Amino acid sequence: VLSILRSIEEDASPDMPSTTLPPIIRREFAYSFEDSQDAFEKAVCTALEELGHDTSKEIKGGEENSRDINSGRLRKVVLARRAELHLGAETSGLDIIKKLRFGGHVGHLFYCSPGIGESEFFGCTPERLFKVEGDKGKVVSEALAGTRQRGSSAEADAELLRDLITSSKDREENIITGEYISNVLKQLRVEGLLVD
Repeated sequence: VLSILRSIEEDASPDMPSTTLPPIIRREFAYSFEDSQDAFEKAVCTALEELGHDTSKEIKGGEENSRDINSGRLRKVVLARRAELHLGAETSGLDIIKKLRFGGHVGHLFYCSPGIGESEFFGCTPERLFKVEGDKGKVVSEALAGTRQRGSSAEADAELLRDLITSSKDREENIITGEYISNVLKQLRVEGLLVD
């Protein structure tokens, strides 16, 4: 597993110049801009129904549902929107990652090609998902939950920080995220794929 993680880390962080990407000729979204809020709220209600939550209550910024998640089989739900970009020529996800990396993009990029058909999975996160350190292959994760936009001043940033660190919802999400990562690494040890 460590050799696979190292190769993923090296492939996603190559020291080479950016590539030229073909133009985007068509964009397809799983929703329209007009109904995106309605689609989002329907998705939240569907997820909450799976959790056994009463969706007749008003949804308020996700705060209300976080307490109910712990009673169901899911502990955290993260909704995302999907977009398909059709390019003017064939390219790979790795070429796009290279372009982002050398184009001044801020964040931690990731790329995975499981070798099934032509599937590729890539993206960018504000935190490093994992890093393999040292000769002993220590795996470090900085995955976290809860973010805030930057403020327009140092004072605004300080207020946003206070809001973030005092939020019970964000604290609970960080605990869930940490427990999930810990459990995955423990399972890899049980299977003999990682050693202490």
